[in-house]
Amino acid sequence: MVAYTIVIVAFRYLPIAMVSVLHELSSIFAVLIGWLCAKS
Repeated sequence: MVAYTIVIVAFRYLPIAMVSVLHELSSIFAVLIGWLCAKS
């Protein structure tokens, strides 16, 4: 729920393109962290 609120606030104050890039980048980081944790 907190992540959703942060995205809504970001859409209010930042350009939409920047928010979209940050959202995609966070998804990539989540996949990488999960892959590294599963690898060990």
